[in-house]
Amino acid sequence: DPNNPVDTDNDGIMDFRDIDSDGDGLSDNIEGTTDTDGDGTPNYLDTDSDNDDIADADEGEADADGNGIPDYIDAQYRIPEAFSPNGDGVNDLFIIKGLKVYNSAHLIVFNRNGQVIFDSGDKGYKNNWNGTNQSRHPSIPIVRWMTNPPKEGEMLPEGLYYYVFKPNAQNRKDITGNIYIKR
Repeated sequence: DPNNPVDTDNDGIMDFRDIDSDGDGLSDNIEGTTDTDGDGTPNYLDTDSDNDDIADADEGEADADGNGIPDYIDAQYRIPEAFSPNGDGVNDLFIIKGLKVYNSAHLIVFNRNGQVIFDSGDKGYKNNWNGTNQSRHPSIPIVRWMTNPPKEGEMLPEGLYYYVFKPNAQNRKDITGNIYIKR
């Protein structure tokens, strides 16, 4: 509306004169009017153009996975190396940023003996693992040297665990790595 110009990023420059209307560091000419994530906001006004919970300003024009699509419109995920499920309200859940784009992603976590201690199953990981044993085999010791291994639903001890993350989307490869639980 020419009678009511908008300043999306509140920088004092109206959008029709601004070279970066959303203030994400990417020019409007680069982002264009396409709505990559289908949220009704064109990329040049959207600070998260691919809806992966990672700001366009953080992703930029780089192409980290080499697939020819700039990161700001190529949904990424970030898997943390540690979390601290100790009840203080900070990092109590194992949160994978960008997961909402990968709604059928599968997470499997193992102890150092290769026993599954968490499996998100076929419905996808929902950023809901709190560091408890989700093993369906309570009679199997989680760590051989433990005399009283945690039963299903009990907190796992502080230590290093291993995961397989299966994005199950956009031709992404499975990722393996480790997670440190800090108590």
